[in-house]
Formats: sequence, C-alpha cells, structure tokens
Amino acid sequence: MTLYHLKGIFVFKDASFTALVKEKHAVTNALLIVFSVAVIATSLGYLVQQFIYVPLLEAFFPQVLEDMAFSALHTTVLQGVLVALAGTVVLAGVVLLSARLLGAKTGSYKELLIVFGHAYAIQIVSFIPLLLFPAWIYSVIVMIKGVSVVTDLSIGRSTAAYLLPLGVLVVLALVVGIIAGLLVAASVLS
Repeated sequence: MTLYHLKGIFVFKDASFTALVKEKHAVTNALLIVFSVAVIATSLGYLVQQFIYVPLLEAFFPQVLEDMAFSALHTTVLQGVLVALAGTVVLAGVVLLSARLLGAKTGSYKELLIVFGHAYAIQIVSFIPLLLFPAWIYSVIVMIKGVSVVTDLSIGRSTAAYLLPLGVLVVLALVVGIIAGLLVAASVLS
C-alpha cells in the first residue's frame, strides 16, 4: 500500500480506489489498518477516560462514578479490535449484497473489504471526543465513494446500498423490541 493511494481515497480520487484494490496484499493491508487503528484508538481512548473523565467525574459528580464500571485496558482493546474487525468484514458483505440488489454488476467482496479497511484509517482520531462523530461521518463518506467506484453505481445508489442495511437493522430492532415488550407485558399481567 502506498501512502499516495491512501491519501487519494481521502480526497476521493477514483484512480486511487482502483489502484488500491489491485495491490498484491491489499486485503491483508486493509485488515492490518483496521487492527492497528482499533488498538491505537481504543488504547488512547482508555487513557483519556482514566486520566481526564474519571478525575472530572470524581471532582464534580462522585455519585455517578460509584455506579460506573470501568474495564481493564486489555479488555477494552480486545473488545475494540474484535468489534472493528468483525464490523468491517460483515459490513463489506452486507453492503455488497445491498449494492447487488440495487443493480451493481461489478465489484467483489474483496474489493469492498479493501476500501472499507482503508476508509477506517481516519478513525485513528476517534479517541478525541470532539473528533469522533466527524471522523465517523468522513469515513462513511469515503466508504460510499468507494462503493460507487468499486461497483460502478451512482453516488445516490451507493448511499442507498450503504444505508439500506442500517434501515433493515433499525426495523428489525424495532420489531424485536416490540415483541420483547409485549412478552414482558404479558408475563407481568398474567
């Protein structure tokens, strides 16, 4: 992976996306980026939590601190890495499936995994609270552009391909929540 291609995808150059997916060890590089960024961001996030948030809570809201449980650094990092890797791998497959449903004829799972892994690099700044949301939005925009380049879909269809699985998950969560609520209500009333 060249830094030129990584820089190119963050300024939305189509040629950089195309060159990136053709590199020899592109999948390995993408997963290493996700792994490295997850380790760095969760480690720094843990340190920010321990040395900034906890002292502030102790000073101003000691009763809140008593109710909070903090995990150890290794547990936090392990969870962050597993969620990042699994999320990237699953997201690439689900977005490819929804892109196919929207008419994509080109692109492969491997190519989307490469693009999504590299788009995750911006999350390195996610340990800074003020940059978490902008970094996430920017990586989503890069992923949508990557879906467009890899699958030859328009930006609108690529956005729909990215957001369609999210909409399905929200609907499923609502249905499960309603069913669970009805079951709890039925058991309480009986």
